[in-house]
Amino acid sequence: MTRNRGIPRIGPIVILLFTTLILFINPACDNEGEKPDVENLQPLPPGIAVIYPFSERDPYEYGATETWTSRVFIACPHGSYKKLLLKAKTKIDHVTASPDGKYLAIVRRQRSSGSKDRSIVSLLSLVDGEHKDVSSFDPLAYRITKPVDFSPDGGMIVFSAEDASVRKFVRMFIYDMEDNELHKPEAFDHTMTLDDNPPQFASNGWEILCMIKHYETSPYEYVRRLIAYDVNTDTYRELAEFSMDTKIGVPIEGPEGKYVYFDYIDLNWTNHRVVNRVPYDGGTPETIFEQQHVLYIVGFEPEEGKALLSYHIIRDTRQHYVATGNCEDGEVTLITKDEEDIKLFPGDGIEHLSPDKSLILVHYHDLDYDYEDIMVMGLDGENRFNVSDTATHDEAYAIWIDVPEGLKIPVGGYVVD
Repeated sequence: MTRNRGIPRIGPIVILLFTTLILFINPACDNEGEKPDVENLQPLPPGIAVIYPFSERDPYEYGATETWTSRVFIACPHGSYKKLLLKAKTKIDHVTASPDGKYLAIVRRQRSSGSKDRSIVSLLSLVDGEHKDVSSFDPLAYRITKPVDFSPDGGMIVFSAEDASVRKFVRMFIYDMEDNELHKPEAFDHTMTLDDNPPQFASNGWEILCMIKHYETSPYEYVRRLIAYDVNTDTYRELAEFSMDTKIGVPIEGPEGKYVYFDYIDLNWTNHRVVNRVPYDGGTPETIFEQQHVLYIVGFEPEEGKALLSYHIIRDTRQHYVATGNCEDGEVTLITKDEEDIKLFPGDGIEHLSPDKSLILVHYHDLDYDYEDIMVMGLDGENRFNVSDTATHDEAYAIWIDVPEGLKIPVGGYVVD
């Protein structure tokens, strides 16, 4: 079949049973989860909504295996409803919604018979309730610590996974939903590992932006490279190169695809984190936002040339701000106040602006009672609403979803095991 998008075939994959030597297996992807009771479904109102997970450790007995219970909620950003979307007897680290709102990609852990956690990526259909694993690793081989990312058309997902057999060696995996296959790019050889940041699809749909560490000449020294990987040709091109004495944030494509933005620290010079950009076609990085504190770039506002920034003061980890920045003159404007602690979710590639570009998703920390909630607010910092509103536990992060017309979910939520 001729396709406009896709990934070059890696070749026949021989499935070896009962061996611990294999690190990558093309999954059968037929392990369906529990289907909902079609007589006990409730409709979800169409439109934008917030999804947030909460995981807690089960009561522990000495000598027993540690277990977790997770719940994922979906809520209206204005408070008209909050429903249990799914539950699992394992720790859910991340969830990501597809662009059309019909699928959730779930990163969850499963305790193996050994001493390490196994990470699993699964897809849950919000249309019919079926879910399947799309990753199939050696039980002790890989740990996934960052969210997955969907391609703009929803046909592929990309994620990074740490190889436990080689310390801090992080590999990229791409799942093609049409072909029902998981691929590992061959363009990256044994001298190249992904950085700590999650890979992100570019708006063109066939390139993936990511940072790699390249150990070209020594196993102890490397250079950092910002690259764009082409899923159609299994090749990559370099946008910029940095020394190993730097720390680079998640690469974010700017408006109209002209530049790629990222936060940056020179570890030899300062602990201040600034925001740089480089032309999408590659070139010399330039500093756009430079303050005497710490800045993270997480996205862009609808207004042309306005970046969305997370800002906090050095040596004051309890004081965070949400800010905007003018990409032309570097001016930073705070939109939250001194007496509150409100921050964004830097480092995970999460989209903070709602699909209709009217609201910002933030993490609210109550300084008086020391609990954390998920909150939404307008682009000016006003018109706030506490979505999770739970003082008994802290929610780590949240995502947006654009709920399609006619979606229904079980009253008690889906079950993912």
